[in-house]
Amino acid sequence: MTMHTLTWAAAQATGNAHIAEALPLQDAKALRLIEGADGHTWVAAAVADGAGSAPLADLGARAASAAFVSAVSSAVKVLPKPDLVRIAFNAVATARIVLNRLAKARKVPVGDLATTLLGCITRGEETIVVQIGDGAIIVGPPWRVALHPQRGEYANTTMFLTEPDWREHIEIGVITEAVGTVVLVTDGIEELVVSPARLEPHSAFFEYLSEGLRTSLAEVRERREASGVSAWLRGFLESPAVRSRTDDDKSIIAIQLQGEDHVDCHP
Repeated sequence: MTMHTLTWAAAQATGNAHIAEALPLQDAKALRLIEGADGHTWVAAAVADGAGSAPLADLGARAASAAFVSAVSSAVKVLPKPDLVRIAFNAVATARIVLNRLAKARKVPVGDLATTLLGCITRGEETIVVQIGDGAIIVGPPWRVALHPQRGEYANTTMFLTEPDWREHIEIGVITEAVGTVVLVTDGIEELVVSPARLEPHSAFFEYLSEGLRTSLAEVRERREASGVSAWLRGFLESPAVRSRTDDDKSIIAIQLQGEDHVDCHP
């Protein structure tokens, strides 16, 4: 089988507005390593941003992100030739089904669980990204935004997985060239790391982040979280400089992959 040398970092911060109103964090994140039936190691990751106007936004975001990575894992583990585009679409559909069931169980409209959803499936040499709503998925180097963030008809509005026409808002991107780093961010940090006018990532931030992950890889040579980089990201999100520019919740997942090592599994 083949195994990546990989690491990841992740962090979240509750926004000023939610702290002031004693509201919970309405972002969510999820990540899972998967040993695929095709012999490769895959990473599935997702971030979600619950709608501030939705009473159960925090629950919706957690449920959607967890359902996405779980559905991807279930498929990749059993399919020797995975159709990644279909898997990504079905994982989003599964997340929507989970939200429907939660709404029914709680006897509330599914809109009470409104959330965006950004996800990725990657092994470095192949990457699929999927998005409903705002936020951004950045890949590189060279650094670029993989999909265009979705905005609503009016200012500060977006699309949600809970909308009746959610299928029409799914964007799926296929990246066939190898990428070293995949980064998912919710909209609370999006405009701080991506130029909104040009949709260009601020390369200095991503180079610094990527270098930290590469250093972690060199030190541990294991597939695990780069805890030092995660701590740096938490400090960044909690910093006065960031808090002075955004009141929203903020989430980030960064995945670093380096090549594949071929492992003989026979004794």
